[in-house]
Amino acid sequence: PEEVVGKKVTVVANDVFKDPKPLTSFVGPDVTELGNYVFYGSRTVTNIVLSSALKSMGVCAAAYTYNTANFYPTDMTNLTTYGSQALEGAFQSTTYAPTMKFPRLKSFKVFRSGIGCVIATNMTDITEQAFWQCSRLTNVVVSANLKTVGARAFEEAKALKSFDLGEYPQLTTIGASAFKKATALAGPMHLTATGLTAVPASAFEGCSALSGVSLGAQITSVGDSAFAGLAPSADIYFFGDPPTMGSKALYAQDGESTDARARMWVVG
Repeated sequence: PEEVVGKKVTVVANDVFKDPKPLTSFVGPDVTELGNYVFYGSRTVTNIVLSSALKSMGVCAAAYTYNTANFYPTDMTNLTTYGSQALEGAFQSTTYAPTMKFPRLKSFKVFRSGIGCVIATNMTDITEQAFWQCSRLTNVVVSANLKTVGARAFEEAKALKSFDLGEYPQLTTIGASAFKKATALAGPMHLTATGLTAVPASAFEGCSALSGVSLGAQITSVGDSAFAGLAPSADIYFFGDPPTMGSKALYAQDGESTDARARMWVVG
């Protein structure tokens, strides 16, 4: 209900519509706060409408709302509190792939969700598994001051088209398997930020659409299988002395070492 005893509903408490309650639609145009696990696991809800002034989502608030085909607001202009995994697994079983904006949040996770695009211009830290298995995610916009990309952050984000780390000069850390099996990730990848000194294990393993990789002179180590699975035609540039290479760091798609297959260049 939009009103209870003549008063507007602005807060939804914990667990209210948690699965298996048979809710199909929720319209709360004045709701600015969602508690923990409000819609968690609901396989029946297809429509969720909240206030455009939504400011708080609790832990797993709308997680695993598999069949939701409409969620409002998608522009989270006023959202300042995002509970752990608030939208984890949402929108999985529909063709709904919304563009969602989180202009105030510095870090959050939407992994396994069906979100199509994320615009988070204040995000300076992409946390571990932030976009893991987001199968419809094509684009992510974050702060130019991005500092970290956590382990498995984009692993199996198989629709992601572009995310050149060279655009983030303050980047210092990439986690293991950060882009593993992001098979649509195309174009060149520039690892040239002066504070970035290592490429960890499996960081870009299976990124077969990358046309090439540039490693700045500051990179001193490349972990096991870091670039395994790049196309044999990929160009790999070292802007300085080649770094210490881990096991199978540059293996090609067919399992053969790119020592014999890819084009590797030392520049300068």
